[in-house]
Amino acid sequence: MSEPGAGFLREALFNGNGVAKKLIVALVLFSSVVTAVITALELYHDYRRDLERIGGAIDFISRSYLPTLTDSVWVGDDEQIRTQLEGLLRLPDLEYIGVAVDGAPRWTVGAEVSQRTVVAEVPIVREHRGQALTIGTLRVAASVDRVLARMWDQLLTVLIGNAVKTVLVAGFMLLVFQYLVTRHLTRIAAFVRAIDPAAPRGEQVSLDRPPPAAGGRTSSTPSPARSTRCRARCRRRSSACAAPTSGCAR
Repeated sequence: MSEPGAGFLREALFNGNGVAKKLIVALVLFSSVVTAVITALELYHDYRRDLERIGGAIDFISRSYLPTLTDSVWVGDDEQIRTQLEGLLRLPDLEYIGVAVDGAPRWTVGAEVSQRTVVAEVPIVREHRGQALTIGTLRVAASVDRVLARMWDQLLTVLIGNAVKTVLVAGFMLLVFQYLVTRHLTRIAAFVRAIDPAAPRGEQVSLDRPPPAAGGRTSSTPSPARSTRCRARCRRRSSACAAPTSGCAR
């Protein structure tokens, strides 16, 4: 990086620039609060959606798979029952599914290892000779810990992404503020501090900015540098200065 560019970065990031830094701090704090609120609402919505999806999976098992499973349990087809249970275990967030007969588990797939689970028990009922016989109970357990783990992963991803974006935006605004405002204020302040009242004529401050376009008209409002020169002359001549919009008394 060239020396002027390096000097500009040092001036923007480390030397003074208090107004810009306060603006950036306020921007970062406000952005962080808004991001935290929006992220919390999104995560809560995703959490409720995943719980509803678990409930939908259990309802789907009860409506669609239970009749076929009932027939398999009625005839005691071990291989068919295990195949059906293994297929059901592939549904999202299910970690255990089993069939109990007379209160004792007989066919099971998976294991209940999560601390927080959603558990549903559905009776397996078979019509026989006009009577409804309960021949077993289907137990389904879904993991809420998996849902929470996804929420934490998503939260970490969102926080890192927003932190990177906030740093980039804050740095860009700091550099823009330094280029458009602070460097001129710094030069004017240095000029005012260096004014010598005993000098024979007023000093002039030169701002580092592009010249006006050709043919363009300049504003009638005095610039900060002109106002500063006017005040310096007025102090040296011990005379009153005219209004800022009318220039300096001669």
